[in-house]
Formats: sequence, structure tokens, C-alpha cells
Amino acid sequence: MIDKEASREIRQNIRRVLMNEWDPIAVKEIPEAADEYDLYLGDIYALVVGNAGLSKIAEYLRWVEVERMGLVDEYGAPLLAEDVRNFVATSLTALQPR
Repeated sequence: MIDKEASREIRQNIRRVLMNEWDPIAVKEIPEAADEYDLYLGDIYALVVGNAGLSKIAEYLRWVEVERMGLVDEYGAPLLAEDVRNFVATSLTALQPR
């Protein structure tokens, strides 16, 4: 069981990763947008503490980009490179409790 303080720290780190490494809509330089990706914190937190693998986390990020944000090219492919998504998923799995 994760205590309240550890949970808070994991969530803060997820928020940091989403804004600084993922940021598919390029808002990290806008202070008013600090909470832009908070809508996805709960789901990502569940994946992280549930020890989801890289592919599961990357798949969720892709779903958010494509289905929730509509960030696709004229062929329906995600605008964000798969390498970026995989890098972010690696950073997020590093937050998993040991």
C-alpha cells in the first residue's frame, strides 16, 4: 500500500514528466497551463503504481493524443513521434514503486 506522501510525490513526478517530456500541445512555457495534463494524472497514476509495462503506458499516451486531443495528420497518424512517447513511458515506469 502506498502512503499519502508517496502517492503525492508520484503524482507530482508524473505531472512533471507529462509537462516537460511529453507536452504534445507545447504549453510548458506557459505558466497558466501548468495543470493542462492533470486530466490524465489519475489514469497514468494507476498505470504507474500498477506496474504497467512500457507498451501499456505508451499505448495510453497515444490514445490520449489521438482520441482525446485529436493530434493526428491527414492520414490519422499521431503527430508526436513514437520515440518521444516511448521515452516518456520509460520515464513514467521509472516512477513505479519498488
